[in-house]
Amino acid sequence: MASVAHLPARARTSREAHRADALVRDERVQRSIIPARVRKLQQSMNLDGIGVITVSKRSDGTLVILDGQHRVQALIDNGMGEWRVECHVHHGLSLPQEAALFRTLNDTRRALPYDDFVKGVLAGDEECVAINDIVEGAGLKVADQVGDGRVRAVTALRRIYGSGESVAPETLRDTLDVAIAAWGRTADALDGQILTGIGLVLGRYTEEVDLPVLIRKLAKRPGGPPALLGDARGLKKLEGGSIARSIARLIVITYNRGKRVQLPPL
Repeated sequence: MASVAHLPARARTSREAHRADALVRDERVQRSIIPARVRKLQQSMNLDGIGVITVSKRSDGTLVILDGQHRVQALIDNGMGEWRVECHVHHGLSLPQEAALFRTLNDTRRALPYDDFVKGVLAGDEECVAINDIVEGAGLKVADQVGDGRVRAVTALRRIYGSGESVAPETLRDTLDVAIAAWGRTADALDGQILTGIGLVLGRYTEEVDLPVLIRKLAKRPGGPPALLGDARGLKKLEGGSIARSIARLIVITYNRGKRVQLPPL
């Protein structure tokens, strides 16, 4: 099990009432606001159903929301920022401990993959930290927006890295290296489906595949990653399965072309 930044053995908590507009958000330990959720709460506003808001009281007195930000925002957007809400207040938490508590409190309503990953890195989650180190070691950055040098596909990164006894950091490292060497640090090369497809091939043929040959052949494949993705969608319609698996099949076909010793079909 991954380790996280644990709460202090004797963390002090209190029950207090605070104005809604006195509670603040810090996206280092929170997810982004989902406007649709706020609007839904506004339309069905029930003051008796606001419930308890979990916050962290920092040394400077700032009250940071760890659970309940959408309810608080709905109150403020309805012009009720002065409404006093009941708060379960944690005292003396570090930033990593706040992030760890956020993840615990929001386990039943999973955070978006990017939000959960970023909080995991901050909280010291071993898997998140290891993946982030590999990504940054490749000259990339995990980000919530698509762009050159940015990897938004957190789910793909975690799937390639693996979990439990099947953790394979070298597969993730090689996957990123292959994509970058073949197509550069472009947004197309870092697409989640493309990375997952490469990861499937490298995970399946760990010993057999010649990485320099694979890189050279992928780089020469007409149309680059967009064409590979388009061809995979067509193959999926014919053979079924996932797009990522279709990408992997096409990569194997591309790799085998002209080789005497070929990889078996995926």
